[in-house]
Amino acid sequence: SGLCGFGLATSDDGLRWRDEGLTMRPFDQPALGSGAVWRSPSDPDEWVLNYSDECDEPAIRRASNCTRQQIRFQTSRNASLPGPWRPRPDVPPFVPSEALGYSSFRWDTINPYFDAESKTLYGWWTAGLPTDGPAGGPGKAGQSAMGFGTSADGVHWKARAPAILTWPSATNVTAGGFE
Repeated sequence: SGLCGFGLATSDDGLRWRDEGLTMRPFDQPALGSGAVWRSPSDPDEWVLNYSDECDEPAIRRASNCTRQQIRFQTSRNASLPGPWRPRPDVPPFVPSEALGYSSFRWDTINPYFDAESKTLYGWWTAGLPTDGPAGGPGKAGQSAMGFGTSADGVHWKARAPAILTWPSATNVTAGGFE
């Protein structure tokens, strides 16, 4: 295992980028997945970072009921740029719900949309189905899932039933927050 962390780059035009440096301190982690950042809907001065990690350690698996991937959260109160990040031990990891039809081998990166009228975050993420193969391998031919859920504060999420996507080929597809 090695040190993992997140950096930040900013741009005024989407073409030329400035490296703002490391925004989340490195920490010892078996694997660190991608993440996303957004402003908290319940506190406009707070930024929320979500990222996935692999729960390969037996103690982590027992503590969180995670068998493969889980989503964790950190927050920042920097008003201009997100970071430095603060772990949220008060927020349990967001883990797949097998009761809703998800498997635990893939659970990665919430991509949120804030609905101002309902003051709710709607999120989608890469998610696995119980028919999916081991270690992210091919699952049921031509079928993939997109995780979906809601949150009022950006750190406590409620999973909803997955969106089942059917493909015309036997290829297992991963793109833009769904697999």
